[in-house]
Amino acid sequence: MQQAEAKYRSIFENEIEGIFQTTPDGRYLNANPALARIYGYSSAEELIADLTDIEHQLYVNPDSRKEFIRQMQAQGTVSAFESQVYRKDGQIIWISENARSVYSASGELLYFEGTVEDITERRRSQEALQKSEEALANRERYLAALVEVQQQLLTNDSDEEMYG
Repeated sequence: MQQAEAKYRSIFENEIEGIFQTTPDGRYLNANPALARIYGYSSAEELIADLTDIEHQLYVNPDSRKEFIRQMQAQGTVSAFESQVYRKDGQIIWISENARSVYSASGELLYFEGTVEDITERRRSQEALQKSEEALANRERYLAALVEVQQQLLTNDSDEEMYG
């Protein structure tokens, strides 16, 4: 039993993704060191002590937590739930959460547990790609308009030479 717990503890402590357990009302019950690092805390204990209202302290848009709760109630799980959150220093990052609801034997919702991944760089890359695609589309529209104007000018010049 002790060996199994030691293995579990090692996985929990050394996982690169953040691992959490939260109450439905928005308090952390448990967090691993990776989650603390993602959110800018020096330890999981500091994170748990400091974040007592996830909806308002963590999520940039409090409606994100409400939507997370709604999905958890409707489906019992969320997958790749993306939202912006505040780090301890106030910096805003993007995260992706995977979570499930945990119930007692009598069917009472006890807590949510899951993982968090920092996807800020991926989102920045996606936004940069989208801006590049929009700029390219704008250039293509501009060039098409230039070609059309040039063709109209050439047609007008031909007409003048012909009727001249």
